[in-house]
Amino acid sequence: MKHTPSQSTAAERLITNEAGFSIIEALLASALFSLFVTAMVGAYIYGKQSTAGAGNRARAALLAEEGLEALRNIRDHDYANLADGTRGLTSSTNQWALSGSADMSDIFTRQLTIATIDSNRKAVTATISWPAGFGTTTIALSTVLANWRASSGGGQNRAGWAIPAETSILDFSGAADGIKVAATDNYAYLVRNDGTADFLVIDITGTPFVAASLSLTGTPTNIFVADAVAYVSNQDDSQELQLIDITTPTAPSVIATFDALGTANANGVFVSGTTAYLVRDSSANDELIAINVSAPLLPVLAGSLDLSANGYELWLSAGRAYVASGDNTRELQVVDVNNPLSMSITGALNLTGNTDAITIAGFATTTLIGQGAQFAIVNITDPAAPTLTTTFNTGQTVRDIAVFADNTLAFLAGDAGSSEFAVIDISTQSTPASWGSINLADSLNGVAYNSARDRAYAVGIDDAAEFHVFAPQ
Repeated sequence: MKHTPSQSTAAERLITNEAGFSIIEALLASALFSLFVTAMVGAYIYGKQSTAGAGNRARAALLAEEGLEALRNIRDHDYANLADGTRGLTSSTNQWALSGSADMSDIFTRQLTIATIDSNRKAVTATISWPAGFGTTTIALSTVLANWRASSGGGQNRAGWAIPAETSILDFSGAADGIKVAATDNYAYLVRNDGTADFLVIDITGTPFVAASLSLTGTPTNIFVADAVAYVSNQDDSQELQLIDITTPTAPSVIATFDALGTANANGVFVSGTTAYLVRDSSANDELIAINVSAPLLPVLAGSLDLSANGYELWLSAGRAYVASGDNTRELQVVDVNNPLSMSITGALNLTGNTDAITIAGFATTTLIGQGAQFAIVNITDPAAPTLTTTFNTGQTVRDIAVFADNTLAFLAGDAGSSEFAVIDISTQSTPASWGSINLADSLNGVAYNSARDRAYAVGIDDAAEFHVFAPQ
């Protein structure tokens, strides 16, 4: 068939148009693909930036919270150190201090602003800033810090302890005795000898009340509080040490336990750095146990030592553990604990008589020991050769010792007598003297002193008053 010129032209136009549409479609597809790829890459990058940004914001919030806690720590040490201005932080010998106008942590800059509200209150703000994109991001947390010492009577009233007063008592359900107590700024933590609730948290910010409680396995014997963890020694053969998380004091929880070799009862615990030291009854196994608690959820054995006698309590200073012992020739045993893997007894002191030393406390170059009715003051300037400064007859068994803020008074918890709560003047260590006392209805087993509130907290066997608060007049 023969095509006319008009028909040929139409066909050619159709072919040309189809080719044109193919090119346009290819360009559109390419553009759409490019947009899709750009969107996906953008979403990926944005997601990573968002994740990093959220992580940085969380870290910044923690640094701000740490800043406020550090200011609270500085306040508790000495309110006068909270000088107005914009400052940074530094840390020395486990004590926070203000330094410069800011401090750095990785990419974060922290500034603490302190401003006076009135004579006993400061407004404090922790501001954290860090680079983000082409600019800087900041967050800030604020609170008010009060001068507790001024608001509760004007600091530590040493003279007032000559006439101590019992200001509050608490009666707990059941007949279990209060055994030992530890106190922080706002809470007292105590253990009882296997009651329905044998670990109690007491809010001491005002009139004391039970803020929380736990029922522990076994029978608790002693307690030490450090870094939001309460360490409880126990008679339980499978968990001689129990670790209780008190990050939120009103919601304590057992987070780990430690089983020491053998079945000897644990009597005392002291924590220094990342090591908890446990002492226990004499047995075929070692009486001093060092436990690595750098990861509180997983305490592990760091070392042990044979004391050849009951270990009742201990305190640590400058790489030495001072142990109150049942050894009749070494009631005080001094142990080098610089390397928990190879601890060794490097000094000892024989106190008069054969009564066991059951409680111990100390400060600087002084150790205070309770041995029956005898309150002994020991000079440990040379840890390898401790020397007896003097003894003081209290007239009753000394069951626990706490020390006043300036180390010039000792608070004693004693058994039934005329002064179950006793205050001893040790400002002149060679001649200690009775400073004040209270005659209670029954024996006390434990005592702790809170310098921020200038209060002593004690626990005992009175079924109607297991917890006592004492204050100076």
